[in-house]
Amino acid sequence: MKPELQKLPFTEQDADTVVANNPQWFIGAGRGDKRPGTLDYFGPQNVGVHIVEPRQGSDPQRDGVIIIPRSYEAAYAPYAGSDPMYDLEAKRDAVIANVLGKTVVGVDTPGFGFNPDAAPQIGQILAAATGSMAPHARVQLEAILAAMKQAGIYDPKIEKQLRLEFIGYSMGNIAVVDMLGQLDRVVENADVTHVTFVEAVNDHAFMPFGHNGLLESIARETNDVNTNRYFDQNARNGLVVGYDRDEDDYTLRHPGRDMRQRDAKDRGNATNVSIGTGMAVHGWESRAKARLARHQVPSADMVRTNGSEVARPEKNAMTALELSEVVPDFALTTVVPGAGEPDHHHPIWQSLPGTATIMDRTLRKK
Repeated sequence: MKPELQKLPFTEQDADTVVANNPQWFIGAGRGDKRPGTLDYFGPQNVGVHIVEPRQGSDPQRDGVIIIPRSYEAAYAPYAGSDPMYDLEAKRDAVIANVLGKTVVGVDTPGFGFNPDAAPQIGQILAAATGSMAPHARVQLEAILAAMKQAGIYDPKIEKQLRLEFIGYSMGNIAVVDMLGQLDRVVENADVTHVTFVEAVNDHAFMPFGHNGLLESIARETNDVNTNRYFDQNARNGLVVGYDRDEDDYTLRHPGRDMRQRDAKDRGNATNVSIGTGMAVHGWESRAKARLARHQVPSADMVRTNGSEVARPEKNAMTALELSEVVPDFALTTVVPGAGEPDHHHPIWQSLPGTATIMDRTLRKK
């Protein structure tokens, strides 16, 4: 079955309207709001796991749990005091939970994160060079399971089955695919009901370096012009912006938080370079297809922006066609701007109104 191809208009006016018309979606995501969920660290690599429930309440056994691995250079802010107010990753989890009415479990990438004890392991870096994040995914799933047991969400001795959905963004889509590969080893009787790939970095034609390479393409996509456009949508609606940004002027970096974020990125540089090299050789399309088929996933979505250099249209379309062979209900959605507005780009995930719109229009009824 061919995938459904659709366009999702998202204008600057929409960014304001969605907040004004749906304030319940953004509870806990405002500037000055406390962290909306619980954040704890698990395992020898101190992997951060954030659990947030929707404001309407949900039953994880009935409604399922949404797992969201962080994109590799994104992490939860662990510090006490005021810093959690600026934790964009946690507040995006809350928006997704509120829109979809389901519990969200987000997880940092082992070897990344703001916790200075989150050290990378050489075996994980070497595996990344083959295009696989399987060792990372195993550790992430173990941390998620420990966090859900601690929170009373899931106990394999009591519950017979755990319903799961996965949402990946950017390189976090690689983590989703490799989590599916490790799932049976960690979680008993998992039932995967939906997978969403947002701005998937799945193009193995990329070389890691050079003007048209993966790393430089990501750098161009996430430049200040593109990123600040989406931070502005947050800021003018009273929502949090990037962790490393100044609370009074999001176009400026906050010295202390910027330093911590740079340190966290430095810890992950070897993994980023390795996975870029691995993607140039292997990609993840074949692994994704096999694992979606193995788990008999009934529905999946790919979402990209119309101007993205990273989620390239031809490759995403080919991948959607390939994956639709094993997923009965598969859609590829392209987010497009309004007339006269600039193209949308990779960092649209930094816009909380944009995230809410994507979740509402593609997933809320599934």
